[in-house]
Amino acid sequence: MFLNDDTELDTDCVKHLFLFMEHQPNVSACDSLILYRSSKNIVWSAGGKYSFFGKSNFRLQGKNIKFISKKPKKTFCAIGSCAFYRKNDIKSLDFFNDIYFLSHEDLDLSFKILSQKKKIYNIPKSKVYHSVSATTKRLSDSYVYRSQRSVEIVYLLNLNLILIFITLPLHLIYIFLGLIYFRNKNFKSFIRAKRDVFFEIPNLIKYRKIYQTKNKLNLIQQIKNIIILR
Repeated sequence: MFLNDDTELDTDCVKHLFLFMEHQPNVSACDSLILYRSSKNIVWSAGGKYSFFGKSNFRLQGKNIKFISKKPKKTFCAIGSCAFYRKNDIKSLDFFNDIYFLSHEDLDLSFKILSQKKKIYNIPKSKVYHSVSATTKRLSDSYVYRSQRSVEIVYLLNLNLILIFITLPLHLIYIFLGLIYFRNKNFKSFIRAKRDVFFEIPNLIKYRKIYQTKNKLNLIQQIKNIIILR
């Protein structure tokens, strides 16, 4: 189990995750419904999704909990704020990659789980209250640098090579919009993140070979995951 240090667990939160995993052997990970600690009826995340722009988003963010189904939902990413992982499954995938720091390591691990044709679920009955950005301030220079660096690493390591070429125009649009968004603040951190990834490419190629050797998904299967698991 992985748990952020700025969270508060609801009653039976862990129990719901454990029982679901116990009865679903083909599920490698599941996460809780994460609610804002300051507004306990509002969703921060219900698992994660991935887009063809080469970025991730939180599912159902901003929704009121009374409109959220209580049924477990298959999702693209188990959010590491509160998540269960099946030990033997992630051990075979080398756990978290230490190339990441602070951001997106849960997305990378979720990509690797899905690459083994395993499943990830969000469990809405398992509720966690999260003091968002209590540990690391959102839009601080460190946050922007680490997250924007990680965005590129996830994209380069995990996507099918053909899919990288197909989605590259969309991903470049995402980067361009980032330049506009950060032009007045954190601009240097944003640029430094992208620059550092460029210089890390030889090392990333080595990691990519390891990832893709274990990958059991073809191009169509990965595209379906991105479209369906939302």
